[in-house]
Amino acid sequence: MRRIRENRKGFTLVEMVVVMVIIAILATLMIGALNGYIDKAKEKMALSYCRSVVVAAQTQLSEAYAAGQTPTTLDGPNNTYFTTAKVRELAAIPDDVYIEAVEARDGKVEFVCVRLSEDSDFLYTYEDGVFTKGERFSFEGN
Repeated sequence: MRRIRENRKGFTLVEMVVVMVIIAILATLMIGALNGYIDKAKEKMALSYCRSVVVAAQTQLSEAYAAGQTPTTLDGPNNTYFTTAKVRELAAIPDDVYIEAVEARDGKVEFVCVRLSEDSDFLYTYEDGVFTKGERFSFEGN
């Protein structure tokens, strides 16, 4: 019997297709696993921004309280210290991060709600000293 391909160089088409199918299957499995990690990273980023906003809001609120102002919400009437722009600047958060609400009472931050963007599902709230992952909320009358 004579050997037809004694000096075989390269790969056959079938071998190449098998390798490509295996790579496609592995890529599909990896994409599913990576999506979970990406979502967790976005959740942690939202929590970090929420913490930064709480600290910045408390700092601005303390300045307002020391100046004799007692604001209860960001950008309220006759409120020069407790503004969204100042909190955003002090917290050093990007413009696409959406501060839904900040409420205060007696010089202390009571409630903060931060979302990664207006249409994002990654939302964190701060209430009574506790950070929680939340759902979109609506104000009464909306």
